[in-house]
Amino acid sequence: MGKISENKSAASCSGCFAWGQLPGRFCRGCYTYGQQHAVGECVGCRRQVPVDDKHGYCRLCRVQATWAIKASGKASVIDPGSG
Repeated sequence: MGKISENKSAASCSGCFAWGQLPGRFCRGCYTYGQQHAVGECVGCRRQVPVDDKHGYCRLCRVQATWAIKASGKASVIDPGSG
């Protein structure tokens, strides 16, 4: 993962749709997630992207679920036993 040029145009991350000056097709978070997880179909969004081995969710769906859980104060949608 290289340094981001000051002249680089803003773009959308192919993994999480974050917007900004990216070092490549992915933001740093999605790039790292992709290095640690195999590509498969996400059980949340059905996209072909890197997914975790335990639950089958992509980084975007995991982050969205985490935000929703924190906002609601309820148990995890991904892992009901963790709340």
